[in-house]
Amino acid sequence: MLDYFKYEKFVSYELPILILLCMEGMFLIISANDYFVMYVALELQSIPLYILAVSKRYSNVSVEAGLKYFVYGSFASGVILYGISLIYGSLGVTDFSSVLVLLHSLSFVSSA
Repeated sequence: MLDYFKYEKFVSYELPILILLCMEGMFLIISANDYFVMYVALELQSIPLYILAVSKRYSNVSVEAGLKYFVYGSFASGVILYGISLIYGSLGVTDFSSVLVLLHSLSFVSSA
């Protein structure tokens, strides 16, 4: 990885920090027990990825890719928030285990 940074002439210290922030978001997604915590962790993972996609500032392809990635990510984030709001509005809880218990009690989920 360091060879790539030397080849592309990256001399900024932000890139390893952004990679670590992205990894922290991934670890938080794994350990999330609530829909809102999962959403915040997903955003913590995706925002550094938007910045990493635009890390080549003078490349038109990199800027275009970062912009498209940001627009698609913003749309997906809105859809996820809408889905979480539907779950909270219909069931009144956002905890994963509570949602599963309520769905089993309402017989939406068949026990297999």
